[in-house]
Amino acid sequence: MSNKEKSKKLHAIITIFSYLTCVLWNSFFSDTIITYVLWGIATIVVIYLFYLDFGKRGCFIGTLICFLLIGVTYFYLNKDGKKANSIIKNADKGDIYINLNKIDLEYGNSHLATKIVFNKDSVKKFSLVNSDKKATIYNYQVKNNCIVVRNVPKGNYNLTLSLLDYKDYTDSISFSNKEKSNGKWKLNLFLQSNVEYKNFNVFIRDSANNLIRDAQCTLQINNDKEVKNIKSNSTGKLPYTLVAPIDTEVKVTMAYEGTKYSKDFIIVEDKEYYNLLFDVQKKESSKELEASEIHTPDDQSTIVSLTNWDSSSDIGIDGKKYNGLKCAISDMFISMGSNGSKKVISRITIPVDNLNDNTIFSGFFVLDQSMFGSKSHGNIKIIVNGQDVFNTDITTENNNAIPFNIDFTGSDTIIIEITAYLESSDFVLGIVSKH
Repeated sequence: MSNKEKSKKLHAIITIFSYLTCVLWNSFFSDTIITYVLWGIATIVVIYLFYLDFGKRGCFIGTLICFLLIGVTYFYLNKDGKKANSIIKNADKGDIYINLNKIDLEYGNSHLATKIVFNKDSVKKFSLVNSDKKATIYNYQVKNNCIVVRNVPKGNYNLTLSLLDYKDYTDSISFSNKEKSNGKWKLNLFLQSNVEYKNFNVFIRDSANNLIRDAQCTLQINNDKEVKNIKSNSTGKLPYTLVAPIDTEVKVTMAYEGTKYSKDFIIVEDKEYYNLLFDVQKKESSKELEASEIHTPDDQSTIVSLTNWDSSSDIGIDGKKYNGLKCAISDMFISMGSNGSKKVISRITIPVDNLNDNTIFSGFFVLDQSMFGSKSHGNIKIIVNGQDVFNTDITTENNNAIPFNIDFTGSDTIIIEITAYLESSDFVLGIVSKH
């Protein structure tokens, strides 16, 4: 074999290798800059090798062969304008309609939002990557204020969106036939605008800074959208950690004992907790047992609520209903999910003139049913004339109510001292009598 024939054979091998390299790269990595660079280099190499073998005529032949190879490859791998290498042949397909919304308020997994008006020029980047086959779909339309992607196979995808004036959005999304309607999948995406958003919490209290539990509230933003029927929990906190843009105007309307009260505030950068003090007018009731409470530590995060035990809705950990007082002891950060612990001592003073001229104070200590399975526990003392006349530990390991019977003859007050050991949850105790 002559040197010329060897050279032609080597050139043929290089040509085939260059073509196969480009095909394989295009199959796995789709439309990337590297893909186009490789095709360009391969084309130049092939044309040059044909030139070496056949002269000027070889340039023409090499160029023609390159165009034919690129055309066949592109048609096979990109049929119908989509990345067919990522598509399972004959798989179920559908069109995706994507609505875009600006987040005005985020609470839990829900949103108050405003529909975004946009056009295709506003979409800086959009891609839908099949996480199973690593296929990337770039082709989309903007139609009737929606992003429309046509002829997409069912499966699992990673969606990336970059919209002008909004923060980049990424999410993992699954499309199945069960969710498809009339050949369409409909998505609602919720985007944050390019302003700063702030996490915040709202606590409901009376004018004396005592928490108000189970307060029925409506939360409104910017005098427009609102979230209804949200209740404060045992720490007086509205549910969820809320998220909204800085400078958002918030109005909380509380319905309490038949009267509505409202408070306004504005979300600011350096504040995360908003204690709303409502000038509530509590209704007097002759059935209520009057008592006062002090506790240590008396800091911002320690919250002790002393309210009536609601015989219609409150249930003891033993499954029974009672009348009496409920003492809820909590820490703000533990209630928000911190896995911490804390010791709180609460002293409840009951004037004996509220005990209907009796000299015997009797009843039960029972944990609220909300403590079922809780690790929080406590110790209870009853103090009369400076002397401990009752002492017991109480935990969720014993679901029975603990009875007490105390003679307070000669005393003006009865003190109940509760030492609560908070372990990742609240401590809620009833000082009750039988229903």
